[in-house]
Amino acid sequence: MPREALAQAIDYASDIATWSLEKISEICVKYTAKSLDDFISDIFPELDIENVNINESQRILLVGFGLESSLERMVEWLTDRYEVSINAVILHYAKTKKGDEILTKTSIISEEVELERSQRKKFTVPMSDEPGNYDDEELERLLKEYLEKSQITIQRIRHVVLPYCLKNGVLTREKLKEELLKYDDSLDSSKVGFHLTPISSQLGMKKNDFLRQVLKYEYPNYSWEKDYYQIQEGYNELVEGVLEKLKDKQ
Repeated sequence: MPREALAQAIDYASDIATWSLEKISEICVKYTAKSLDDFISDIFPELDIENVNINESQRILLVGFGLESSLERMVEWLTDRYEVSINAVILHYAKTKKGDEILTKTSIISEEVELERSQRKKFTVPMSDEPGNYDDEELERLLKEYLEKSQITIQRIRHVVLPYCLKNGVLTREKLKEELLKYDDSLDSSKVGFHLTPISSQLGMKKNDFLRQVLKYEYPNYSWEKDYYQIQEGYNELVEGVLEKLKDKQ
């Protein structure tokens, strides 16, 4: 492997690191014909996808039949000095006198060291179903600051979830799919389902307890999927006020 392979791998990793959950979901559908949550659930049926950090970190693995000494030096330096999750694997091919073919591998960084480092870096986003307990003034401030953010999922909560709940009361997952298609006609109707997971995840993050204070949901049929979104009792006026103030600022 030439040293240039490292630069190319870092380029790929830095690009993937910027991918949003929506983009990863779209790619998953493209290559598997399944939504991201369905795909992961099929492989890991016991896993709660809403508590999984997707694309939180990247791992670089270089594979080849030879290795330049300069590349080996750079890999060791990046892992030792900066704890970059990178390794290089050298493959060795041999054929016995009996005609058996053997392929072995050697790693620059031992698997034990790499596993230890990866486990040390692991962390999960704290999740919760508990609502906040803020006074109206603080709650309004937090909700306004949150809904002002340009993140796609947050804007869908602002322009789709909250307005629908204010007008109609209960928003089901199936109805949410329909409303997302009305809000953004560029979405593929056959793939709109995978856009529900990011919305559910935003509501489940522990730090977003102020959001759960004004918006509640249920887990029907013992599913991990949130459904039946509703404005919490007593907060319609506050939510309407925040949405109107945001509209005035546009």
